[in-house]
Amino acid sequence: MNVYYNGNGPAWGKGKRGQKLTAFPLQKTFLWEDQEIYLPAIYARTSGVILDACTKVPPEKMHHFLKKWPKKRRLSINGLEDFEKIEADNPCSIDFSADMRLDNKLLKNTVRSSLVWHPDEILRMEKEIMQTEWNNDSSADQMMETYKLDPSFCWHFCRLVFAWNDKPVLPFQKISLTFHEEPVPVTAAHFSTTPVCREDSVTVIHPQTRQTYVLTLHELCQTALDFDFGEKNMDYPKLFQTLSYSISPETDLNSISILDCAKSDPPKKLRNASASGNTSAIAVSPISAAGTDPVPKRLSACSSCHFKPVETIEWRVVFQIKKREDITLNFELHDR
Repeated sequence: MNVYYNGNGPAWGKGKRGQKLTAFPLQKTFLWEDQEIYLPAIYARTSGVILDACTKVPPEKMHHFLKKWPKKRRLSINGLEDFEKIEADNPCSIDFSADMRLDNKLLKNTVRSSLVWHPDEILRMEKEIMQTEWNNDSSADQMMETYKLDPSFCWHFCRLVFAWNDKPVLPFQKISLTFHEEPVPVTAAHFSTTPVCREDSVTVIHPQTRQTYVLTLHELCQTALDFDFGEKNMDYPKLFQTLSYSISPETDLNSISILDCAKSDPPKKLRNASASGNTSAIAVSPISAAGTDPVPKRLSACSSCHFKPVETIEWRVVFQIKKREDITLNFELHDR
């Protein structure tokens, strides 16, 4: 299999505009808690480095997922929370990054991209449910063939692309890899607010650590966007509410957020808009999931945008959860 370095470009396919890399076989398998991952090779030249990581997924886990979330149900979801539930249940929804050192020289992460391969029994199951064809990606087929992987399992392929920070280390002998699982959003609680919202409190339990947090809701303010979206033929919702709150005990702002459960109103075409004008529109999302408040030790969350004021807003408290701790592997190129 030929692997090409395209910088920030496509990670899969021939990519002949990039430099063809030299393969350095690894053939390393390791367990990351309950997850088996195979590292077949590193590809490197003066342009950069690519690492392929192949995660084995038992087909019975995918079978259970497809029974719970058939394609028809997956296509009918309404809202980000439902999508997050699907991603959390999908055993092939795997997201991790890695730090790489070659001969103790740290490389720079640039791109990572994923593919999934399913055995015939899983493809047939999806076809029977939806009466439509479901095929593996040709690049995933090529990975299976090149690395001679067990076709009775599902496989998640992650291609991690690295750039040299300075002078390339070629040839290299020592390899150090630290894998980081990306946190996933988990909704822990729901609560509602009305325009009269002063010093109410909400108790939330962290779904992983079981730590109890108390959110104190200080104030809810009606606000309006004051900038132009750029589409003169379209009318965009501009009214939203800002919730001022605090958390006890204090925690990392990146680990918890408050989100509006409702979507923003879709844009509308103006009645006097020109028929020949550009009618494409952008979706309006909440202005901010979380941020600082002018009052010290207070935070703020913004609701979705609407054309008319909304009396009651349902919010959800979302924690960013890492299910696995980081893992570091150290080995030498000839040590297989």
